[in-house]
This record gives sequence, structure tokens and C-alpha cells, in this order.
Amino acid sequence: MNEFIFITSIVLFLATIVLTNNYFNQLAMKLTERQFQKKYGYSIEKMSFSYEQMVYLVKLPSNSPALKGTKKEQIYIDYDYSSFIFPSLKGISVNLKTGNEKITLAYLTIDNYRSPILDKLFKEGIIDEEMYRKISTSKIKHPKINEMMIDEVFKKLQVGRYKTIKEGVDN
Repeated sequence: MNEFIFITSIVLFLATIVLTNNYFNQLAMKLTERQFQKKYGYSIEKMSFSYEQMVYLVKLPSNSPALKGTKKEQIYIDYDYSSFIFPSLKGISVNLKTGNEKITLAYLTIDNYRSPILDKLFKEGIIDEEMYRKISTSKIKHPKINEMMIDEVFKKLQVGRYKTIKEGVDN
């Protein structure tokens, strides 16, 4: 009977860690974000960023029947974590849901998600690499940023990667 109680306690303990892990991770990210905003005066939401290092896994623009009739509402973002128990964001994937099929359109690693403000603070030694990563992770998970990335991937699916550049040169 004691073994049963011991095993049950361990299982409940591990289940509690797994189930509350995401909540406490989000809470820690929010606290880090507030601390950063208070200490350095930069709003995470308004900070500029670059996702030009995003790797597209489909041809741009796509003539594929599965991708040609894509609606923006079908595109969503998944977070890629390195661990389940102590999650560390490795990157995000931008996916397309078509029926029962999931097509990964693009992937961006957290290391390639750059911000000029954070780069400046890091170069000056004001923040360290860990703070840079925490703020980048907080920013990349912001709902407005997710919407902007979905818009960008959708646009590139429709018109291609360099369409706007060529239009600017021709005019």
C-alpha cells in the first residue's frame, strides 16, 4: 500500500509540474518583459524587429493547388520548444491547415529573430545574451507580432518574396 501511495504521489507531482509549467513560464516572461520596459524604457510591443531570416519551405509565390487558394485564416503559428518540462523556445513555424493536412510554410529560429534595439543594447554591454533571448522570446510570442508574421507569409505566398522590390525599381 505504501508503494502505491508513493508512486501516486510521484505521478501527481510530475503531472502538476507538466500542467502548470506553461502558465509559470508565461508568468516569468511577462515579469521579465515588465522589468525590461521599466528599466530601459522600451515597449516590447512597439520595438522594431526583423524576421527576414525566416526560412520558407515552399516555393514563393506558389502555384501549388493546395497553396494557391489559401485564405489568411488558414495560416497559424506553432511554437517549437526544446523541452517539454523546462521549455526553451527554439523557433516558430508558420503552418497552413488544409482539411486534415498541416503544411509547414516557414520556420524562424529564435536566434535569427533580431531587433535593432536589442542588438544595440547587447553590443553596448547593457544586456546579456540571456536577456536578449528572453525579450526576443517574449516579443515573438506577442499576438500582434504573430499576426504580422502571418500577414507577411500570406503576402509572400501570393506575390512572392521580391515582388515589392521589383515594383519599386521599375517605377
